Amino acid sequence: MRHGRWWWRALELVVLLGSNGAGKSSIFLTMSGLNKASSGTIRFGSQSLVGRKPSQIVADGLIHCPEGRKL
Repeated sequence: MRHGRWWWRALELVVLLGSNGAGKSSIFLTMSGLNKASSGTIRFGSQSLVGRKPSQIVADGLIHCPEGRKL
């Protein structure tokens, strides 16, 4: 992912669609704190998610529900 800017309102359902290899999983893993962002910012409310632990991100209310493979 090179450039992107998205925003949505509270309680809004957001769907990210794209072809294989487009970066969908990378975006969600980075938002969840499982991948490190190489640059830029990711914000949830007023909090920056960059550099935070996944447990801190979940405690703030952002939850990543992966597919059922290898869980």
